[in-house]
Amino acid sequence: MTNVVEGSVEGGKASGYVAPGFEGVRAAFEDNFVTHGEVGAAVAVYVEGRKVVDLWGGTADDQAGTPYTEDTLQLVFSTTKGITALCANVLAQRGLLDVDAPVAEYWPEFAAAGKADVPVKWLLSHQVGLPYVDADLSLEQVLAWDPVVEALAAQAPLWEPGTGHGYHAVTYGWLVGEVIGRPHLGVPGLLSQEGMFNRPEVRAAELPAANGVTNARSLAKLFAATIGEVDQDGTAVGPLLTPEQTAAAIAVQSSGPDKVLMFETVFGLGYMLSSPFSPYGGARGFGHSGAGGSMAFADPDAGVAFGYVMNRMLANLAGDPRTTGLVRAVYDTIGVTPTFV
Repeated sequence: MTNVVEGSVEGGKASGYVAPGFEGVRAAFEDNFVTHGEVGAAVAVYVEGRKVVDLWGGTADDQAGTPYTEDTLQLVFSTTKGITALCANVLAQRGLLDVDAPVAEYWPEFAAAGKADVPVKWLLSHQVGLPYVDADLSLEQVLAWDPVVEALAAQAPLWEPGTGHGYHAVTYGWLVGEVIGRPHLGVPGLLSQEGMFNRPEVRAAELPAANGVTNARSLAKLFAATIGEVDQDGTAVGPLLTPEQTAAAIAVQSSGPDKVLMFETVFGLGYMLSSPFSPYGGARGFGHSGAGGSMAFADPDAGVAFGYVMNRMLANLAGDPRTTGLVRAVYDTIGVTPTFV
């Protein structure tokens, strides 16, 4: 860090900042490198709008030996969905999006193939039955947006919408994004660890379900501002969602056996909700996780906002030991017992 302040961390496995009392989070972060084979990662935590943890460490590029620094950016895969969900909820809060209205009111072509009455909230909660694109499209067409949303509009659902839910891993972004106005995500030039996503044209495209590029600090700050007030360069920002909209966002829309993931999952309006599959601290925690381990969430009851990013992808779908250890250390520090960690 350029400015050494109380709580600054230099050397060892981690650099950055921890507020007094949060040393246990640093210990958990460093243990991830020793016990869980962490390569390069960052974690950040806000409590009641105050940044209490901002740590990074390891290697950004193993081959080149580039260190993971405070400015390293990271592809976060489906953690991106939490940002897209925020866009939808802000629009709903402003009266610009009615989640109970048919999708076809915003996207008339979507009424095809028996989907005329599908409400927007079923897109946000993975109930529409379009978990993949049933069309022969080139990568260029997929990245151009219009061909893939035209295909989804014409496509018949795999199951009767509203009768079950299944994780729409990539189509969520096109479905929700077409309704809310295509939130721009992706940054050209970023190195990732995942095949196709190393291609610059994929990283630069609009894929609101999967190609967000950010860091732990920004994720934690965004979720902190979602539930409360945070300082942004001397200006108070937030809360981005009112208590009423937060309650609407985290009301259970779908739960139980997931037709795609084959686990029990719980979704609100675009967010994964706290559950054994997605352990986001308290019972009302909400956020999203990404392939390989990245995670961001807010717990409005404990006032906690958390962001974690990494470049070593693990194959587990839930219960990543790196994040569970970090979250447990946060809650140990504030003296609260997490519901699902």
